[in-house]
Amino acid sequence: MAGRDRYVTSAQPECEKAGCQLAAAAAMLQQARDLIEQHTGRNHMSQALWCDATDHPFSARDPERQRISITVYDDDGNELLEARDFCGPCATAAGLVKPKKGKYDALKTRILERQAGIVTDDTPDPVSHG
Repeated sequence: MAGRDRYVTSAQPECEKAGCQLAAAAAMLQQARDLIEQHTGRNHMSQALWCDATDHPFSARDPERQRISITVYDDDGNELLEARDFCGPCATAAGLVKPKKGKYDALKTRILERQAGIVTDDTPDPVSHG
């Protein structure tokens, strides 16, 4: 076993001939890490999260992502606290992200004001017919 780093009891014949598959996999992983760092300037990949609102992956670096906690009930009626992740666009659509100045839709503001009974001008309501 000259040149081998470790001896594995009852090793498979393939491992004895070609070397440990774990060592080969570790070397491939290191090569991938080196390539990522070389091309991105980072030494790790970004984490992918799952958007529970519309079932799709998104980057953990999304600055508007949100995590909320909800209470659910198991089959026995016991309360359980679960976390839900939302990507930025889904969190915004669900009203979980406070709108930034200048980015809030003026029409949506007008509709919400009218629903609340706040009329800010004399412009006829676009949804009424009278």
